[in-house]
Amino acid sequence: MAHFKTGKGQHILPLDVKVAADLTVGDLVKYTASTNTIAKVTVLDDATHIVALSDETVSGGYVRTDLIEYKASDEVKASTSTVKKVGLYPIFDKGDVIVD
Repeated sequence: MAHFKTGKGQHILPLDVKVAADLTVGDLVKYTASTNTIAKVTVLDDATHIVALSDETVSGGYVRTDLIEYKASDEVKASTSTVKKVGLYPIFDKGDVIVD
């Protein structure tokens, strides 16, 4: 798990990606644009992003409304065949990241 000390200049990038391993919000990941995949990493030096939002893919025609209590899961399940929408924080300054 990782988070920012200050989060200065941070914003969420919603990306449609393939997920190489099961992830949770706060995991360090490496995004590879050429293959459009994210993979979990354990070392901050290898990380390019932090998972900000879990999988936002809505299937089966389900539409969220204010009348339904909905809590998104903090997990993103691995899928290299299905593209998933995941929110990522880019890491601009590795000195601003705290790894738990």
